[in-house]
Amino acid sequence: MKYGRFRIVQWDFVLLSEQILCIQFCTYSSLGAVLLLINSVFDENVPISSIFKYDVLWIAKYNGSIIFLVFLINSVFAAVLLWLVVKKAKLCLDFSSTFYGLHLLICWWYNSSFPLHMSWWLLNGITSAAMCIGGEFLCLKSELKKIPVGY
Repeated sequence: MKYGRFRIVQWDFVLLSEQILCIQFCTYSSLGAVLLLINSVFDENVPISSIFKYDVLWIAKYNGSIIFLVFLINSVFAAVLLWLVVKKAKLCLDFSSTFYGLHLLICWWYNSSFPLHMSWWLLNGITSAAMCIGGEFLCLKSELKKIPVGY
């Protein structure tokens, strides 16, 4: 006699790849949109390439603090994106670390050198944690909703 299994999880490579690409594309798009909004509000001209340049991330510089602000605001959007795309609290850490791991590789390729600036690591550590914790909070909130049972 065969017994059923509760919650059989199959590893779906196509779905996982699509979710990773969606997170990457949407997070970078919102990062560009937030940078455009901050540029227009503060009447600045911070180029979009500064998302990948880590030598401009000095808090003492005005442009560096704008980039810090953009990344911090965008981590809230990224948390909402995790909630919309991933929908599982236990996967938020995986997807946020995948995003920032790929961001590290893209920055490394763009600058042709490994990022050694402490401010870059600090910024990405803080925003990665904010993205992960915010996404987990939103996912847990929707996972723990009462399930209506019709009698």
